[in-house]
Amino acid sequence: MIDSSEKSPFPDVSFAFQPIVDITTGSIVAFEALVRGVERQSAKAVFEQVKPVDLHRFDEMLRLKAIPLAARLQIGCNLNLNLLPRSLTRSQTAITSTL
Repeated sequence: MIDSSEKSPFPDVSFAFQPIVDITTGSIVAFEALVRGVERQSAKAVFEQVKPVDLHRFDEMLRLKAIPLAARLQIGCNLNLNLLPRSLTRSQTAITSTL
């Protein structure tokens, strides 16, 4: 699990919350959390700053930041998170830290 008291080796990030719309009703049913740099850099630019060996730890840290931010924004519906392949099996705490 990521210890939030440590200085992070990762770039500072924020998120764009993309609405997912039910086309039959026009209502928002979820938001997808899309990582962005704090100066609106693309996800590609953010991930280019992370060493390949650290990608799964970074992926876990993103979930730990996206969920509380969505709660503070009171999105009021489901939150969709993008995960790296096998990210939930690479860490013993990946699932519990996300929940």
